[in-house]
Amino acid sequence: MSGSYPRYVKHGQARRAGESSEYTSWRALCDRGTDSKRDHADRYIGRGITVCAEWLGPEGFAAFFAHIGPKPDPSYTVERIDNDKGYEPGNVRWATRAEQNQNKEPDARSLLTALGETMTYTQWGERSGLKADTIYQRIKLGWNADEAVTRKTCRGKKGRR
Repeated sequence: MSGSYPRYVKHGQARRAGESSEYTSWRALCDRGTDSKRDHADRYIGRGITVCAEWLGPEGFAAFFAHIGPKPDPSYTVERIDNDKGYEPGNVRWATRAEQNQNKEPDARSLLTALGETMTYTQWGERSGLKADTIYQRIKLGWNADEAVTRKTCRGKKGRR
């Protein structure tokens, strides 16, 4: 597709200030799944991530929008539910950045093994009630992983570590 979007199709998503957020998201996913010259094409096309034929072409946005509907909030973006499948009905939804971060493959730097389990810093934070960044900073400072995820923070002027 690579930038050749039909501007003449009426889809009800035009705004005085430009395209709707949903339309912009659709255009971006079409680029990711069709433009082999795009930066990071290896993350999408190189892995076989494509856009279903129904969502391409002059009526593509209307079909996409009929499936996914409006964003719950402008901050939401398109997420593939199964990261090994393409952009297709049943595999996309609107998601927050936090939801998307839970759905991506973690790299080795985002994993921590403590208490005999390996999870992301975010998952350790949710389990322990600590902020993921607090745990990360503790590890950077040389804390033992088990202590980093179990020791509660001191909230007073005295006794801070």
